[in-house]
Amino acid sequence: MIKITHQNPYLFPILIALTFKSFGQTAYEEDQPLNNRYPWNTQVWGPDQQAGGWYYNLGITGLRMMLDDQKPRELLIKHVWPNTPAAGKIQVNDRIIGTNNTLFQEDHRNGHGRFVFGARGPAGEFATALETAQSNAGNGNLSLMVKRGGNTLNVTLNIGKSYGAYSTTYPENCPKCSTILAELNPIIRSYQNSEGAFGNGGPDDNLFGCIALMSIGGAENMAAVKRCVQLIADETTANGWQTTGDLINWTYTVGSIILSEYYLATGEQWVKPELNEIYQTLLRTQYTDRSQIIPTDEPDEFPPPSGTAFQGGWGHNPGFEAYGPISMITAQGALGFALMQRCGIAIDRARHDAAYNFLVKATGPNDHVWYGETDDPDPNDWSANGRTGTSALAYFMANYKEASYRQRALRYSQHSGNHPQSFPDTHASPEMGMLLQALGTYTDPPSFRKLMDANKWWFALAQTPQKSFYYSPARDITEPSTDFRFSATCVAALVFSLPNKNLYISGKRIPGYDEWAATFDEHLTLLDPWGDFDGDNKTNLAEFQNGTNPISDAGVIAIDTGTLENKTFTYTRKSTPNTTFSVWYSSDLATWTQDTNANQTVTATNPDGTQNISVTLSVTPPTNTKFFIRVRTP
Repeated sequence: MIKITHQNPYLFPILIALTFKSFGQTAYEEDQPLNNRYPWNTQVWGPDQQAGGWYYNLGITGLRMMLDDQKPRELLIKHVWPNTPAAGKIQVNDRIIGTNNTLFQEDHRNGHGRFVFGARGPAGEFATALETAQSNAGNGNLSLMVKRGGNTLNVTLNIGKSYGAYSTTYPENCPKCSTILAELNPIIRSYQNSEGAFGNGGPDDNLFGCIALMSIGGAENMAAVKRCVQLIADETTANGWQTTGDLINWTYTVGSIILSEYYLATGEQWVKPELNEIYQTLLRTQYTDRSQIIPTDEPDEFPPPSGTAFQGGWGHNPGFEAYGPISMITAQGALGFALMQRCGIAIDRARHDAAYNFLVKATGPNDHVWYGETDDPDPNDWSANGRTGTSALAYFMANYKEASYRQRALRYSQHSGNHPQSFPDTHASPEMGMLLQALGTYTDPPSFRKLMDANKWWFALAQTPQKSFYYSPARDITEPSTDFRFSATCVAALVFSLPNKNLYISGKRIPGYDEWAATFDEHLTLLDPWGDFDGDNKTNLAEFQNGTNPISDAGVIAIDTGTLENKTFTYTRKSTPNTTFSVWYSSDLATWTQDTNANQTVTATNPDGTQNISVTLSVTPPTNTKFFIRVRTP
């Protein structure tokens, strides 16, 4: 008998008793009849309710199965979806014992803990056979060895090859990922309600929906995200810290990430005051002083912290409540601060570094980030890596010039890549752990490759015949009020769309812009491409593109020479790839009209990288009134 602390972010810690005979852990409560154990007896919602329990999905076959600790090399079938490859061929209570005339080779080693993370055993071997059947080397058929009653049968499922197999570099250069992504896009939007929220309306589901859709990109997706952003803006205030008992730090840290990415994608200025309100609340909810300790009725179970312990972190609610700040929310807060800073919000660096320091104190000697501050952890021990991956992302996104931030981000990413087996098993909200761990590990390509290679089985088995993805059992999960598909579908969509680099947290950058901003003392403010530091009605991005001074309103594109009688003039500009320069004219400096047919020709490229441009207008300037010309970028 061992005990595992079950730390649910929506509940106080409770102790769960777990018994198992070997590393072949398949379910908790092994003193109960198999069908009555967690997770098999967990109620599910939506289309999966008819399956009768929380079982493993077996990819697009149409099968759901449970693991049996008494028969560790068998998959016990518990549901067969109609109108799928398995319908009419496999029956409930059949036991799959092998594929392609080969018995499964390993016992189940599937559960929670570093010795049993992952899907080694029949589940992983089944996933490999399923992928092979769909590959170029396969024929679209999956051959199964099935025990039914006292007989062993060979049953062939026609899986087809319409999806193909995941490439060795997936999600990069992967036709299968692209095909699936096109199917998942409208499914995600279908989970948005009339108010704009996604899934069950909680902060985690809003994060899943918004981040996935922004990563995919497209006008329809951005319109859906805007509705959610507006809802979050309406529900968050600068006084949110006065709310207690509603787990508000999840709402505000997630809100900071969503609204920041939306602002950076669109430049819509109404978002910045909303971000500032979120920032003001997060400042007040961050635990920094012992006066923020909230007395508890159970001091023996939840003793107050000593000295400066836990300071700099965020817990579920403001200050120090119950067991206090935890790493997952603190990493999200640190990430939110970094993103808001890039949006032009003035971030208190001391408070930002306090959050980073909390994560350091929660880090073991092997770079694993634990649930909270930890003392002398086993240097060889590690657990679910959602916290570690999120910390990697938070450190990677830091905007400060010291190399130590990126160095620590790399250490966290490498730890995630070196221990990829726990990817789908982060505590309480496994999908949030997957989403943020994927993004954090993506900052280091070799580590991300390890993560993807070790978890191809999950993507193969999670895809359903109905095209959406399904979250199969893990150690624990905060049960969703919608179904077990939305969040898993969003995780798959996010991972498969990472190569788009449509998010700042997935690598989106304006080539050369950050390096340009770093040459100024005001670089933290200039990181906002849509801001206007010097107030000259030109965005910082335009200043960069034009080669003008962003901290002086004297920076303009100068028209060098011209003879309007010939409708020509010249000007000099910075050579900036993928930038459009347009010509406008006015008679009063108030109303401007673009000359869309003006002809611009590069006449010379100078040693300093600037270009001389000759312009011929398509309109004829009037002779009896004032006529003004300007050149601008978007």
